[in-house]
Amino acid sequence: MKANKVWFLASLIFVVLLGLSAYQLTKDPWKVPVEYKSKKNPVENTKQSISYGKEIYEMSCSSCHGKTGKGDGVKAKNLDIELYDLTSADFHSKFTDGEIYYQSFIGRYRWHDFRSTVKDEEDRWNVVNYVRSLKK
Repeated sequence: MKANKVWFLASLIFVVLLGLSAYQLTKDPWKVPVEYKSKKNPVENTKQSISYGKEIYEMSCSSCHGKTGKGDGVKAKNLDIELYDLTSADFHSKFTDGEIYYQSFIGRYRWHDFRSTVKDEEDRWNVVNYVRSLKK
């Protein structure tokens, strides 16, 4: 009888740990390819670039990410994904320009691929420059 209880308890602990591991894997599933992690922004971070990036951001990104980048756009509450606070120092220290580019335009889901929305490569990098300018 004791052996059955020990076996049951061990099995229960195993299932709980397995569930926690699966939760951690799905909690932040970003898998940014190495080439994007080290990719450098080819567009100089100038006032003009930031201005262009802001225009594109306002048209293509603000409905989810919010006008100020806090992740509070009108569509944000209907999404089941994490929207980073693009103004936080933590966000800016955590991601390279290449990672921001990948997350912003290629994404992790097929519906999140915005390369067809923002077709010009330079425009995409202008958005990265604008996002960098949001840091508080």
